Amino acid sequence: MGFSVTLASAIVLIGFLAIFASFNAALFQGAKELSTIAEDYVNREREKIDVNLQLTIDAVTAASCNVTVKNVGAKTIFLKSQNGFSWNTVMISYGNGSHWQR
Repeated sequence: MGFSVTLASAIVLIGFLAIFASFNAALFQGAKELSTIAEDYVNREREKIDVNLQLTIDAVTAASCNVTVKNVGAKTIFLKSQNGFSWNTVMISYGNGSHWQR
């Protein structure tokens, strides 16, 4: 009876250690992933705060529309063309009810 109890206890102890190790590994991996996601979220929110564009309509006539774009954020930005797309293009629509022009 002495050796079988020792052997059974050792098997149960190894099982508990394996479960504990798996649980801890999953816990640390989850904490690491959560930390990475939180850091990415904070960086995206910081980008939103650092760049803040304001568009002011200066004058509107029948043939033209003058606007001023101002960055009031802390980060410097450059409006430029990239991959054939003009990022500083402003779309204007106007109309008289049911008929709109662009």
